[in-house]
Amino acid sequence: MTGDAPSLPVAQEIEGWEARFIGQDPRLSEVVEMYREIGYEVRVEEFSSSGCDSCCKPCFDDAPVPHLVVYTRQGTTAEEEDDLF
Repeated sequence: MTGDAPSLPVAQEIEGWEARFIGQDPRLSEVVEMYREIGYEVRVEEFSSSGCDSCCKPCFDDAPVPHLVVYTRQGTTAEEEDDLF
């Protein structure tokens, strides 16, 4: 394969979310658990290959199980929550 790897999709509709991982279980569950353990909010959505170039699209479209995207954003700590009230 030539060229740069495709970039992860951006969750533009929700400010502060960043795409971190595209994949399937079991690795997907491990990534979600890791981000939660280190204090991130986690959102998981089905991956759409509509933005992929032609060399990546067949792999995602022909997969027997859909790929999912892990989005994260910085979570609030207990101290930050206390400051809100």
